[in-house]
Amino acid sequence: MQTTDTIAPINMRQDIIRAMQDADNQVIELEYRDSKGAVNRRVVSPIRFVTPERFIALCLCREAPRVFYLKNCSNVSLKPAWQYVMPVEMVAC
Repeated sequence: MQTTDTIAPINMRQDIIRAMQDADNQVIELEYRDSKGAVNRRVVSPIRFVTPERFIALCLCREAPRVFYLKNCSNVSLKPAWQYVMPVEMVAC
């Protein structure tokens, strides 16, 4: 998984913003490296950016709000929300 300390690629940010703007219809599927270094596939419903590098989202796997660091996200994709029902299984990558 590739990470960087710079601001996330524009297409990743655009997908997250699109999901925020259309929360009833869009979610984000991503791979996330947690604080212990484990990488998991998650499905989230983004709520808002708290800084340019972090956003709050409802994690459909954990069924709770979480803060996500963009530098720890990879393989981000916009998905139709109707495809997922909580809880979504969190899969190790």
